[in-house]
Amino acid sequence: MAKCHQLGIDREELVGEVSISMRADLFFRIVEQLGIHATFAGVVLFQIMKAMKRAGLQPDRLSDETVYDAFDAYARGKLAREGIPLVLHYWLGDGDRCAAPDPSIEEVLTKLKLSPLPEETLPDRIRTVLDTLDHDRFSSTVRKHRYLMGVLMADCRG
Repeated sequence: MAKCHQLGIDREELVGEVSISMRADLFFRIVEQLGIHATFAGVVLFQIMKAMKRAGLQPDRLSDETVYDAFDAYARGKLAREGIPLVLHYWLGDGDRCAAPDPSIEEVLTKLKLSPLPEETLPDRIRTVLDTLDHDRFSSTVRKHRYLMGVLMADCRG
């Protein structure tokens, strides 16, 4: 547990889950080798996986290497953090599948169209959304910004 605190996990429920998990070695490998923030890795490995199980999926079927590949794609800038659960869902059979029984991370990213948005195209996307936005619809600037972020994240989630 001390190692978890050293890695910066500030949520006690995650520390407990790491300490009893069969994926603890994978957690430490992801954090130490890929430089992924420990809390983020813990949330995905323990809380999101638990939610997948409650939803009827079988995250235990995913090998450690498969899960590591998703985090590696994130670490290399090939995938946004929000895309990791989508990739894991796909590997578990949620949605259309590739022809290959165990598609590589590259095949999954292509199939799901999860590629990072080039930064130079972001201002044009923002302008397009702002131009089509009914500004009178929002009671505050904060609500408008929240809506704008939701639209942009849905559009550019990879």
